[in-house]
Amino acid sequence: MSCWVVPTLAAEYWGVSIQEIERRILAREVFTCEEAGFLLIDVEPDSPRQDKISPLSRSPVPYKPLHESELPPKIEKPPRPAEEDRLGDFRLARIQTARLRRPPVHIFTH
Repeated sequence: MSCWVVPTLAAEYWGVSIQEIERRILAREVFTCEEAGFLLIDVEPDSPRQDKISPLSRSPVPYKPLHESELPPKIEKPPRPAEEDRLGDFRLARIQTARLRRPPVHIFTH
C-alpha cells in the first residue's frame, strides 16, 4: 500500500538530504503526485498494492434505540422569572453603589 508524504519527510524517512530528493524527483526516480497544492512522494512504492477497496462492514450501533414507551417521564421545568424580576431595578443598585464610592483625591500643586 502506498505511503504518500511531503519531500522533507521522505528525506528524513530515507535518510538522505532534501537535495537528493529534489534530484530524484527531477530524474523521475520516485513516484510523485500533487494534491491540494502539495507535492507528495510515495516512500513505499514496492509495497503490495490493494487494487480493490473492500466495502466496510456495517459497524454495530453504539447505542440501543429506545421505543417511545421506554423513555423516562419528562420533567417539567419551573417557569423562569421575567427579565425585570430576575435582574431587579438597576436604578436602585446604581444609587446604592454611588453612595459607597469615594471621590478622587485632588492633588494641589503650589
